[in-house]
Amino acid sequence: MIKEKLIQLIYEKLNESKISNLYLGFFIKAIHFQLPGLCLALVIFFPKIIAIGALLYVSLVSLLYYYFNNCFISIIENELLKDYEHLKDFNVVDPVLDVLGEKINNKNRKIISIFVFFFYYLLILTIFSFRFFF
Repeated sequence: MIKEKLIQLIYEKLNESKISNLYLGFFIKAIHFQLPGLCLALVIFFPKIIAIGALLYVSLVSLLYYYFNNCFISIIENELLKDYEHLKDFNVVDPVLDVLGEKINNKNRKIISIFVFFFYYLLILTIFSFRFFF
């Protein structure tokens, strides 16, 4: 119940922007595709305080994934794009599934999301450790 209320609150706040759901959803989806690379760049190239912020953000996202049993950002995107089926059903991990030759469905999306996220998190923790502690 809290999950649905939180999503609805965010959805309502986004609708106050007066930007159509199509453009707002597409904009969020575009940012969503860029976030892993951005966080990795922050850990690699920026000062320690910013790298810590990136790690905290990635940790928060992982907790939200666990809490919502799905990617929080994807839930918002899908809510905004619910009237645009061809855009709504495109997920950030779909290109990975396509390269692997796997069927694109929600089950495989969850499996690959957890797998990719595990190695991504391991990578940024390793880079962070080497940069700031060794």
